[in-house]
Amino acid sequence: MRLAKFDLLQWLTPDVQEEFLARMYRRHYAAGQPVYVQDAPGNEMFRLISGTVKISVLRGDGRHITYRLFESGDCFGQTSLVDGEPRPQSTEASNAVEVDVLSKMDFRWLCDRYRVFDRAISRLMAAQLRAMAQNYEGASLDSLPVRVARQLLLSRTMQLRTAEQDDSDESQIQMSQSDLAAMVGASRQSVNRVLQQLREKHVIEISYGRIDLTDLRALSSITTQ
Repeated sequence: MRLAKFDLLQWLTPDVQEEFLARMYRRHYAAGQPVYVQDAPGNEMFRLISGTVKISVLRGDGRHITYRLFESGDCFGQTSLVDGEPRPQSTEASNAVEVDVLSKMDFRWLCDRYRVFDRAISRLMAAQLRAMAQNYEGASLDSLPVRVARQLLLSRTMQLRTAEQDDSDESQIQMSQSDLAAMVGASRQSVNRVLQQLREKHVIEISYGRIDLTDLRALSSITTQ
C-alpha cells in the first residue's frame, strides 16, 4: 500500500496503526466547507480519506495565501493539539471530502501510551515544516512561469493519486485560477497572463474551473528554466 507523504501510518508500528485508526471516526465536508479556521481552538486532528483539502493563511491585509493541498492519507491539524495554541492556518475542502477525525482526548491518550506515536507526530510536523520551507524557497527564487508550471504538474500528480480517472481525463486539473494564484503566491491577473501564454503555445487549455495539460513535456521543461 502506497502511503501519502504526510500519512502518520508510515511512522507507526502495526499495533499502534490499528489503535490509531480504531479511535477515529468518519466525517464528511462539502466542497468549499471549512474543516477548521485560523485562530479557532484546535480540538481534533484529521486523516484525509478522499478528496483534497487546501491549507491557507490569512495575512494582515485580508488576503488568504494557499500554500498546500493535502491528498488522501495525509494527516493534518495536529499542531494545536501539541502546543495548545489556536489554529495557525485554515483548511477548506476543495471538493467533496471524507476525513477520519481524532479527538484531543484520544490524541493525548495515544501520545501517553505509545512513545512511537509521540515520535511519529514529531516526524509528521518536521515533514510538513520542510515542505513549507521548500514552497517558500520556490516562491522567492523561481520566476512566476516556473512556479505555475511546477504547481500544475504537482496538482496533476495529486489528482491522479486521489481519483480513479481514465486515460482521457488524466491531464485535466480541477482548479480555479484564484486557487492557483494563491498557491504560487501571485495575483490572479499575473497568473492569468502566464496561463494565456501557455495556452497560445498549446501547452494547456483553459475552461471554467479546469485546466487541461495538453503538452506535459513542454510544461516539464519550463520547470527547469
